Amino acid sequence: MINSGKLRDKITFNRLTRVTDSAGGSASTSAFLLTCWAQVIRDSGDISQQSGQNVLKTDYTIVCRRQAVESVLKGDIGELDNDSDLKFKVNAILRSDIDTITLKGTSIG
Repeated sequence: MINSGKLRDKITFNRLTRVTDSAGGSASTSAFLLTCWAQVIRDSGDISQQSGQNVLKTDYTIVCRRQAVESVLKGDIGELDNDSDLKFKVNAILRSDIDTITLKGTSIG
């Protein structure tokens, strides 16, 4: 069971969905899923080269109350609702105990 005092990070989750336009094409759009409080823990970081630029990829562990995030799926996007501009993609969903779910994510953008 997690101490509620550790849930200091407010996160908004969005889901990428495909929509079809009138010409028959499709585009990705982001749809709001939910907002919850969580504990975000930085696990590791790595700098790599993409298109000639250095890109920092950071792995995170996100601990949330189970009832708040039961609808979150692998591939959903989480965004910290503070000034950090942290966005992450959910890579794995782990059940920690009866009250919490642990998400594993990697920073994006």
